Amino acid sequence: TSAIDAGCPRPAPGSASIRARDLEADVRFLAGDSLRGRLTDTRGNRVAADFIASRFARHGLAPVGSDGAWFHEFDLLTTALGDDNALRVTGIDASDLTLGEAFHPDPASASASAVGDLVFVGFGIDAPALGHDDYRAADLDGAVALMLEHEPGEFDPDSRFDGAARSEDSRLVRKVLAAQARGASAVLVAPDRHNHAAPPTVARRTAALCRRGRPACRATGSRAGSRPWTFPSSTSPARWRSGSRSRRDGRSPT
Repeated sequence: TSAIDAGCPRPAPGSASIRARDLEADVRFLAGDSLRGRLTDTRGNRVAADFIASRFARHGLAPVGSDGAWFHEFDLLTTALGDDNALRVTGIDASDLTLGEAFHPDPASASASAVGDLVFVGFGIDAPALGHDDYRAADLDGAVALMLEHEPGEFDPDSRFDGAARSEDSRLVRKVLAAQARGASAVLVAPDRHNHAAPPTVARRTAALCRRGRPACRATGSRAGSRPWTFPSSTSPARWRSGSRSRRDGRSPT
């Protein structure tokens, strides 16, 4: 009895022309080291897009991209470190708060200035489905929310979060939005020494800036390693300016 007679669906037209060695060759090229990860707006990304477009053409597909081409043009927002970034905290000498060594604006941040009392909010996570709310006793109206990066029990497989993998609730953008919704004027993120014994390096901190005018920045490795982020009280005033520049450029094969 044939597969058709047994009730199995008919193979798609042309499926016999799909060969494992061809698929492997394409994947090896697109995932190869020569394309260097295919990051947006890099040579590797453009080469990969041209390769995919060539495959469309070879198989006789009709182009439906911008102006009848193979590519769809779109706006892509990227960020770069702006000018005049500064952080000031009462009780800490300004010379200890050097941009790139003690702190760095976060890519999720807006270009803005903010000042307010520091209020510590743990990991800054609000996860109602897990019964976890770091903001339940915090008054953030006009304050600067000081929080730890990551999540509780990050490497604990029995954690109510995702355990071995970081949860969606631990993403910084989620934390910033939660603090913003409670009236925070800005967010300051400190290294998580609970789950990471060694402080992160400055190289792991990329530049830029929060949303709707709320600045967000991170304390970086050298500052956290020399004298951890401790303040005279939970209401030590903090002030900083943060700024970024952006540009738009992107395309994808269609």
